Amino acid sequence: MAKGNSALDVRELRAAQAVRSVYGAARWEITPRDVDGAPSGTHDFDLSDGTTTVAVEVTTIAETDTLRDSAQFNYHFPNLAADFDGLKQGWLVAVSSGGNAREIRQQLETWLAELERLTVPSVDSVSLQQHLFSSEADRPVWYSTLVAMHAAGVISAGVVPTLPAGHCTLAKIDDGFSWDPTDPEYVSTFVSEQLAGKHLSDVQKMGRAVANRRVLFLWLDVESHFDITRRLDNGLLGGTVRNVGLVDEVWIGRHFTSNDVTVYRWREADGWDVRHLQETDLVNP
Repeated sequence: MAKGNSALDVRELRAAQAVRSVYGAARWEITPRDVDGAPSGTHDFDLSDGTTTVAVEVTTIAETDTLRDSAQFNYHFPNLAADFDGLKQGWLVAVSSGGNAREIRQQLETWLAELERLTVPSVDSVSLQQHLFSSEADRPVWYSTLVAMHAAGVISAGVVPTLPAGHCTLAKIDDGFSWDPTDPEYVSTFVSEQLAGKHLSDVQKMGRAVANRRVLFLWLDVESHFDITRRLDNGLLGGTVRNVGLVDEVWIGRHFTSNDVTVYRWREADGWDVRHLQETDLVNP
């Protein structure tokens, strides 16, 4: 919450709604704490039902590189699309989430125009691998174009007859990872490292809070930490969260395409549990 504000921002309000929904139907009043004049390091807000006061700090787990790459694609391809006057067909282009958005924006029309000139309706990085060790004479004439596309982070490109001529739609693909499905403690280890590292100051904030219960609510950035989201999707929630200080509960919150929210709640005595909250569950405190 920015100093000087008396209301919660969108992330904080949605976190308050989620906590209140999970806690039950009691009337939980909200009191912003990180306001103008508050001491440095004050937590975001309190929830109170008249008997119990819950201090809550809301923050986001995100990868700096991922946020930067995402911002670059949003800048060069607003709404992940672009229109080029020099193309005769519409295209769907899959790009790596860590690709060079600036270079792709500068060169995409040239690459696709060359494919159109050669009447090549689709290319992908698999075909690049197939020709890596071929002699130059045996490679397709569009090989150098595919090499340049691949180097910039283009995974594939294909003509879509239903798209207007010159319109290109981008699909961002995460770079993937390998993981051990028998390692249920990975998420707890990851959260423990976050609490001891990037989010240590948030843990320290909670230690200063005057409350009956202290909650650290971590929104998971939608384009970061795909290794964590895959494990959450597969229910790999085990182990103990460490480095919690005086924090009683650690929550991970996830937004999807709708206004629904899924929360993963850790408490020392109970471990992890999962709640899927529909928009109708998320009423204002």
